[in-house]
Formats: sequence, structure tokens, C-alpha cells
Amino acid sequence: MDFISSANLLLLFLNFAFAVYQHRNDRIDPVSTEIANRVLNSFFIPFHQTLGRQLFHKIDRKNWIETKQILEDFNTVFEESEDKYYFPELFVLSLKKLISYLNSDDLSDQDFRKFNSNYQTFSQHYFKAHNSFRKMFYLPKHGIQHQIWFELYPNKLKFTFLFATLYIRTILVQSAIAVGVGIAALLLSLQLF
Repeated sequence: MDFISSANLLLLFLNFAFAVYQHRNDRIDPVSTEIANRVLNSFFIPFHQTLGRQLFHKIDRKNWIETKQILEDFNTVFEESEDKYYFPELFVLSLKKLISYLNSDDLSDQDFRKFNSNYQTFSQHYFKAHNSFRKMFYLPKHGIQHQIWFELYPNKLKFTFLFATLYIRTILVQSAIAVGVGIAALLLSLQLF
């Protein structure tokens, strides 16, 4: 198999991949896109600078009042909207658990521990729901880099885990690229001689 045949085979593969991509994009569901647009504009965009920036943070007596107000505002918007139907059940349940703590102005240390545990669960569900609605609207999902950039982690151990995961992924991608280039160079050298 000479170089021209290899190039034709590569072009055929790229043409097939593009056809699959086009078919997927042609089947865009306008209803899902409209729902995602409404949910993003009703819940995630208005709370992006407040709740979206406090996800995964540890809540203590210093930030309790501010967090309580943000969660109350979010819950009010959530309860008044008919779009809450589109949220995953675990998201709704984790929000309900948090709301039960908001009736108190001051929590005991044990209540803070329980609240923080529930808040971490809620943060995970919020982050996943946000990404799933972004995906429906064909926006890139927020990942580890987003969490590191906006300090969306509860403690230094979680930061270390996120950073290590990002570092390992980077090394794996670079290694895969290097192996791919090496294999391509080997194949080309075998065909040329």
C-alpha cells in the first residue's frame, strides 16, 4: 500500500466521521434545546455569580448568612418555576435537604457538619445538572479546570485531587499524541522504503 492509498483511506475515514457528525447535528431536537435555554436562563445564569461561585465551599459561621440568603433566593425561583420538572430527582431532593436547615438563624456545630455534607451533595448535583443542560444547548461542559479556576472545592485535599487529575490527564493526552505521531512516522517510513 503506497502513500496515495494511505491518504485516500485517511480521507475516506475523515469523510465518514464528518458524515456521522453532520447526521447528529441535523437531528437537533428543538424542544430539548428550548428547554435547556429556559432552564439555563432561569436558574443557572442568574445565579452564576452567587451560587455558582460558592459550590463545594465549606460553609461556616462567617459565610452562613450570605449562603443562606443565596439558597433562599434560589429556592424561591426554583419553587415558582414550572421548569423545575426538568431537573433530576436527586438535585431536587438535595435542595430540599438544604432548605430544611435554612429556618434556623444559627446552627450548632453538629448541624453545620450535616449541612456541609448535604451542601457538598447538592453542589455535585448542581454541577452535574448545569453541565447536562449546557450539553443540551451544545455548550462545552465545565470541568476540572473550571473548578480549579473558580476555587470550587471544599478543602486543600480536594484541590490537590483535582489538580493531580488534571495533571495526569494532560500527561496521558500528551503521551497518546506522542505515541500516535510515533506510529504514524513508523508507518510512513515502512511505506516509503
